[in-house]
Amino acid sequence: MMERHEQSGAASGPTSAEQAIARQQYESSLRESEEKYRRLFESSRDAIMILYPPNWNFIACNPATVELFGARDEAHFTSLGPGDVSPEYQPDGELSMVKAPKAIEAAMREGFHLFEWMHKRVGGPNFLATVQLTRITLKGVEGLQATVRDITEQRRAETELRAYSTFQRAILDNAGYAIISCRPDGIIQLFNPAAEALLGYKADELIGCQHPGIFHDPAEVVARARQLSEELGSTVEPGFDVFVEKCRRNLPNEHEWTYIRKDGTRRTVLLNVTALRDTDGKITGYLGIASDVTPLKRTAQELLLAKEAAEAASRTKSQFLANMSHEIRTPMNGVLGMTELLLTTALDTRQRHLTRTIQQSGESLLAIINDILDFSKIEAGKLQLEQLDFDLQDTVDNAVELFATPAQRKGLELTCHMPSSIPRGLRGDPIRLRQALLNLISNALKFTTAGEINVRIDLANETDTTVTLRFAVKDSGVGIPPEAHQRIFEAFSQADGTTTRRFGGTGLGLTIVKELVALMQGQIGVESQVGQGSTFWFTAVFERQPLTAEDQHPEHALLQRRILVVDDTAANREILDDHLRSWGAIPALAASASDALAQLRAAAARQPFELAILDFQMPDMDGMQLAQAIRADPQLATLPLLMLTSVGYDAGAPGVPAVDGWVTKPVRKSLLQQAVLGLLRTGHRPPVRRPEAAVSPPTATAARSARLLLVEDTPVNREVATGMLDILGYSVYPVENGRLALEAVVREQFDLILMDCQMPEMDGFAATAAIRQQERQSEGRRRTPVIALTANAMEGDRTRCLAAGMDDYLAKPFTVAQLGAILTHWLAPATADNASATPSATPARNSTQEDDHAAADAAIDKTAWKAIQSLQRPGRPDFLAKVLTTYLNDSRMLVEEIRAAVEAQDSGSLAKAAHRLKSSSAQLGFLATAAHCKELEHLGHLAHLDDAARLLVELTDAHQAACTTIAAELRSHTTT
Repeated sequence: MMERHEQSGAASGPTSAEQAIARQQYESSLRESEEKYRRLFESSRDAIMILYPPNWNFIACNPATVELFGARDEAHFTSLGPGDVSPEYQPDGELSMVKAPKAIEAAMREGFHLFEWMHKRVGGPNFLATVQLTRITLKGVEGLQATVRDITEQRRAETELRAYSTFQRAILDNAGYAIISCRPDGIIQLFNPAAEALLGYKADELIGCQHPGIFHDPAEVVARARQLSEELGSTVEPGFDVFVEKCRRNLPNEHEWTYIRKDGTRRTVLLNVTALRDTDGKITGYLGIASDVTPLKRTAQELLLAKEAAEAASRTKSQFLANMSHEIRTPMNGVLGMTELLLTTALDTRQRHLTRTIQQSGESLLAIINDILDFSKIEAGKLQLEQLDFDLQDTVDNAVELFATPAQRKGLELTCHMPSSIPRGLRGDPIRLRQALLNLISNALKFTTAGEINVRIDLANETDTTVTLRFAVKDSGVGIPPEAHQRIFEAFSQADGTTTRRFGGTGLGLTIVKELVALMQGQIGVESQVGQGSTFWFTAVFERQPLTAEDQHPEHALLQRRILVVDDTAANREILDDHLRSWGAIPALAASASDALAQLRAAAARQPFELAILDFQMPDMDGMQLAQAIRADPQLATLPLLMLTSVGYDAGAPGVPAVDGWVTKPVRKSLLQQAVLGLLRTGHRPPVRRPEAAVSPPTATAARSARLLLVEDTPVNREVATGMLDILGYSVYPVENGRLALEAVVREQFDLILMDCQMPEMDGFAATAAIRQQERQSEGRRRTPVIALTANAMEGDRTRCLAAGMDDYLAKPFTVAQLGAILTHWLAPATADNASATPSATPARNSTQEDDHAAADAAIDKTAWKAIQSLQRPGRPDFLAKVLTTYLNDSRMLVEEIRAAVEAQDSGSLAKAAHRLKSSSAQLGFLATAAHCKELEHLGHLAHLDDAARLLVELTDAHQAACTTIAAELRSHTTT
């Protein structure tokens, strides 16, 4: 049968071999299709899974499915059912287990079903996805392929896009500007509510059928077309091109137009038109934004009229100020002139002091008047600059030199640096340049209490005929807050405008400088931070003068000369280095005395220095000590030395080393050149100076011309002691505490010091110890006698004074005779007897308990007043009244300080205040007050204030009685 079948098959159809081949081809094609499907299945970025009935569980999934649903692997995922990857409810509220079969049924029926489904990650959050179910047949069995795509981000983006679209529409609808958009052909396609309000048209009347020309003035459009044609160099026809041609060329397109409203009224608008482009740069439309400026134009016209009226009034005011300033200057010049003449006559010390005060006040007032006059000239447009040939170096040096002494008094380092590359010969107004510099340096000096002030000139720009210079004045003062940087250049304005400000002034100085700088074609500015100083700078343009032979040929005598510069201030070293190099010298720089000695000794064996320039004031080892060290070294002893000093010094005074020249700072370039040339040309090498014998004290005839330092913190005692010293014919310099005394001793020499013991900041004991330490460190310096002024006359106090380095003591209150005797003793010529004399036995009361009670009973001893009245000089103000008034004011303040200390249980403050009041009260004979103060001071020292309140009541009563007595005395002085 088989044979028959085969034969039959061979006759009627393909042979078995052909069938086998066909089957192999089909299977190969099937395998190829399955492989392609498998590759697509595996590589798809969408999650794909296969589900089969009857339970519709997952039988396969691709890697994207594992990642999307957070499964561990494919096996893990296929162990799950649809319920494991879906939340209980779908977003529409239907149960997932109810809704899923419906979707499956639809897919099996239709062959394809696309829908959104909320899925759940394994152990994670829900996410929204699109699900595409496709009916498939594998190996004769129908099932489903599910393709899942997470659309969470897509929905978020769609939500944001809808929100942005809503936001844009809100902007357009609520914008305060008229916004009009047109198609490339000019037809309006957007017309917002603000445009409707501005023009009176409804959007529906214009959108899609009109272009902007409907509400423009035709004449304006024609004029603008003509203007654009000239501006762009090509013809622009009147019409829509007039509005958009510039933005087509990517040019700014803002212009003022007249809009004609629907009712025929006109509005002036500022219209900005922008071209809208796609990603390829093709123009897709135009956007115009118009703002109604009609009210602004009206206001601007009104402001212009008001400005012209104000300028006219300002010119009138400035003319008035100029006239008034001139009128005031005439009598002021008379006052100053007569004061100058008065100072040439024979005046006693007080009369001369009063006259100088009048002169200084008059000069200050005249400076203010001059500022007002200059300002009024500037405002009136009458200030003109001169065009004169001048030497820039001399002009700057003269301006800076005026402040050398004031800067020295405040302990400030004042420097000026002008590089040699800047031309000196210029043409311009040197007077106004000097005025600008004076204003800025004066400001810097006013607002700087410590540190330095640097003046610097730099070349900002130059041509063949002109130079632009930058002048800067840098200080280390209080600084200026940022919000005041612009205000300070305004007239009558200051950084601190309060009534309690520390620094005075009219606020005109910087305004005048600003105007002067503008006239000199320059600019002005400030760089400053509070607490870090300020730098005021300005630029100015000047014409060049032709070069002279002197400019073209520098001083040959200084070429290649080796000079050492020693200065602890970097700015000074830079200035001196620049000066010396400009003359062809070879300078070396040292920042300290030790560095200088090291350089000098290292160079001595090879190529010695030919000159050393020393700064007088340096830390650790000053210029004088450095000069002594140089003279003491045999290798260096013959080196010429030039000393720079800002304080002045007597070169012939005992103990001063052999210095060959002195130059005062700030260093003037011309004077420095003369000094250096003088030393190098003469080749002077002074012999080594041997230590000199001790200098004898001044003779008796010279004693009265001695200069004394009075250190006393109590105003009453200071007045009394100054008056006594004046009677005795001594020159006295009073200071208020030990710190100021120490600074005064550093600055200058005194023949004798009268030192109060108990003072704020630094007491007399500490100050004396510091003075003695300075004397030990300064070789050759004479020991200055120090006399203690003390209200404590106990033997232990006397011993403490001597242990602190004081030479003698004087108990308060003291008489003129007692003061005169002790001064004569210490200022008289030294003899064998008094050279080693012990401190003089100055009469002093013993502060025994009995004396205290007696003092308290006596209450007031007016014999002290008689001693003060004996100091009265003919023609001078009432000295006793002055002293009593000072006590009245000072003592009331001290009583309040004592009261506050008692209430706060502050023993230290109590002791200090009680001591001060005790001292001044004893000086004026208010014995009861002094006795109570002494007890309170004692309690303060013991820090035992239990009885202080009772003593305070007694002190208050005693002080009140003293004040009543003083008031009666002052009234009697007024009536006589």
